[in-house]
Amino acid sequence: MRRAHELLPGAAPIRLTVQTRASSGRTGLTSAASLCVKESGRGSARCGGAAPPGGLLLYLLRHGETVFNIEGRYQGGCDSPLTARGSAQARCIGAHLARLAPCATLWVSPLPRAQASADLIAAEIAQHTGAPPARQLRTELREIALGDWDGLTRAEMEALAPGFRKRHPRRQWMFHAPGGEPLDAVLARLAQVHRAARAHPGDLVLVTHAFTGRLLRGLHAGLPLEEAVTLTAPQDAFHLLAPDGRVEAIDASARP
Repeated sequence: MRRAHELLPGAAPIRLTVQTRASSGRTGLTSAASLCVKESGRGSARCGGAAPPGGLLLYLLRHGETVFNIEGRYQGGCDSPLTARGSAQARCIGAHLARLAPCATLWVSPLPRAQASADLIAAEIAQHTGAPPARQLRTELREIALGDWDGLTRAEMEALAPGFRKRHPRRQWMFHAPGGEPLDAVLARLAQVHRAARAHPGDLVLVTHAFTGRLLRGLHAGLPLEEAVTLTAPQDAFHLLAPDGRVEAIDASARP
């Protein structure tokens, strides 16, 4: 069994790896409608039956916009409520998932912003299917904790520790935040939930966060760490993590 991450010889960058049949295989943004066609009628509200060709699917999404997102604050392990726009984003994603994966189970981060987003998504799915989806809290999906810097802006961090962020590779300073969660711990829990998700007997929707979502997509596609942390983290789109290692962004900026 390959490790969740490995430091390659010669001080090479960390590469996030999984056992898969493909490498990155990433594509551009697509529409949920076109994906429904590709998946041969998976948008039906009827549950049960045999798995479709190609295996069961994982969908990954970030919570809707929050007050701290607007204020430019790094939430980490703390929280702030969804904005009206964030609630609308979650409902819109839920409407798309109701057609793409009506029988999926929701695995949700324990942080309130993710739970609130999952509530809205579940309500949309229930409207389509007549019953709320199965749901499970997964602590592995929580956002990276920034310790003493949870809830701070970049300017506030700079005032406390001038030049700290720039001393580390791009978007990797958070793994060194005072009192925060180190990289090895983050990757270990994400590898654990990724393995569990791939072994799950049905489709899954993972409701998570910006940085954990980036790393999960990198883990699924086998990307180097420095590439994974620079992936986008949209709140008006979500991602398909296909059984062959592909990661495909699905536009959810408008209701289907």
